[in-house]
Amino acid sequence: MLYAATEGVSPFRRSNTPATLQSVLNATPAAPASASGPLAEVITGLLQKEPGRRPTAAQVRALLEKAAAPPAPTQAVRRAEGLPKGVRLGRRTLIGLGAAVVAAAVAAYLVIADPFAGPLPDGWRTVHEKDVAASLAVPDEYQPRYPDRKTDDAHWVTYTDWSGSIWIGLRLDRRAEDTTDSIADSAAAEMYEDNKQFKDNGEYDLQMPENPRTKTDGGATYQGKPAARNTITYTTDDTQDPRPREMQIFYYKTSKGDMYKLQISYPWKGDFAARGREVAKTAIAHLDVDAL
Repeated sequence: MLYAATEGVSPFRRSNTPATLQSVLNATPAAPASASGPLAEVITGLLQKEPGRRPTAAQVRALLEKAAAPPAPTQAVRRAEGLPKGVRLGRRTLIGLGAAVVAAAVAAYLVIADPFAGPLPDGWRTVHEKDVAASLAVPDEYQPRYPDRKTDDAHWVTYTDWSGSIWIGLRLDRRAEDTTDSIADSAAAEMYEDNKQFKDNGEYDLQMPENPRTKTDGGATYQGKPAARNTITYTTDDTQDPRPREMQIFYYKTSKGDMYKLQISYPWKGDFAARGREVAKTAIAHLDVDAL
């Protein structure tokens, strides 16, 4: 965090997710050029690949306190630019300014230097799926399923928990393969087309009856770019065992015209409902497509 805030760039940021992951594992970042003294020491120490060579929490705290509290000046402090004549900065003020710089550095990283969407919750992992050109965040125990290339040439992957109650799916429709011109002009347009399909006909593969309850959001964003989102709530049309289901779909269209659809399905009632919404929130927040 401090490296990115002081240098203006993440030490491991690369042009795509696989390269970033390789950088995290193997690259040695350049020494910070803008930081010096205790601040540079703590940044360099925390970037050590070998855990045993990193400073302890107590050492980090001590170094940051030193960075935030410069020694008392031995001579008159020069008047800061912009202050009225006769106003001098005392040691307490300088300490406060130092602490503010360190705090601002951390805050700045959180706002502008976020190579991912923040740390994953415990029990999650990130997987890069080459066929859909994206990285997905999924719970550790979820199992993947891929298309049978003998019968299915589409680009998708699904991760499901062992009970089958919750699943995460990502589909990529490539513009270069869209011979029927079925990809809509925008993520929002695609979402509204799908929503009309759900309302008019339901969805056979999902056991979704027609006219489910939907909540559309055509103004969503993904990394500052237009996206869309829909939440569909319904009871399956299985006459012998109808079940309450909810599905969130997140849409993003790349600059090349490829369409991503991230789907998370789970029960909308019962013990798995809250967990399903948590999974949806995390999976959407951590979606990382290879090319915007």
